[in-house]
Amino acid sequence: MANDFKAFMNAPKIAAAEMTYVASLRYTDENGKPVEWRFRPISAAANEALYTDCTHKFIGPTGKQETKVDFEEYQARLLATCMTYPSLNNAELQAHFGAIGAEDLIKKMLLPGEYTNLFKAVSQALGFENDMEDKIKEAKN
Repeated sequence: MANDFKAFMNAPKIAAAEMTYVASLRYTDENGKPVEWRFRPISAAANEALYTDCTHKFIGPTGKQETKVDFEEYQARLLATCMTYPSLNNAELQAHFGAIGAEDLIKKMLLPGEYTNLFKAVSQALGFENDMEDKIKEAKN
């Protein structure tokens, strides 16, 4: 079993199917039904690149160079990267909301609570919100 890689090769690749989430009840279709937003999970490598891009160097109080992650920037960039519908890069949609770029648009489209809940949904899809105790129980069974 030590050299049996079939379980890894049979698992779905990271380019998983799109997931849906109703980010806001304010956006409805012609029948009044809330529009589902769609997003696609990214790989750990893509997430690491985003995280690194959002890590900035600065000179700390002791005069030494330090680094700090801009979590708000990371959060916005992660959502913009994962989102497939609505297209946050659509120039017409950006112009309608007075936004410059995908990260700015998603912040202008959603209320603070909606934005936070969407981030939680995307985080859960990426595996960040899964409870480790549940994983251990599953592994034992």
